[in-house]
Amino acid sequence: MVDRRPQPGTVWNRLTPPEEETILREALRQPELSSRQLACWMTDPGGFSVSESSVYWLLKRHGLIREVKVLGFPAGQEYQVKTPRSNEQWQSDASYFFVVGWGWHYLISVLDDYSRFILAWDLKLDMTAESISDVVQQAVEWTRMEKYPSRIEPGS
Repeated sequence: MVDRRPQPGTVWNRLTPPEEETILREALRQPELSSRQLACWMTDPGGFSVSESSVYWLLKRHGLIREVKVLGFPAGQEYQVKTPRSNEQWQSDASYFFVVGWGWHYLISVLDDYSRFILAWDLKLDMTAESISDVVQQAVEWTRMEKYPSRIEPGS
């Protein structure tokens, strides 16, 4: 055994130059395909398999990935319109979890935005509008909010 400098050899999971050329040629020929679709397409006609991420980074390196323009606005540090008192705004949430031997269950809750107090909750077998409405109705009954003002004046 003789000491020698490490030499770059072929790496088993690196694309070869001919494979890169094939991917680039097909990307230019079929620009409507996503990197995922192109990776899948390569397996049969291309004669080799390649991951979606390898195709993506190859296309990005050659300037063939378009920038995605996200319409909207960035989230703020905190919610700007805060509720000044209880029962002005309620929130509902549904979380699902699997119970071994019982199956999927949905925990549906309604909470007051101001106090963060849970007004009602229930375990349901589904997350339909009827199930959520049922829990909201439980919150209405618990708070006795059968009637509510149509408009709350500031300072009242």
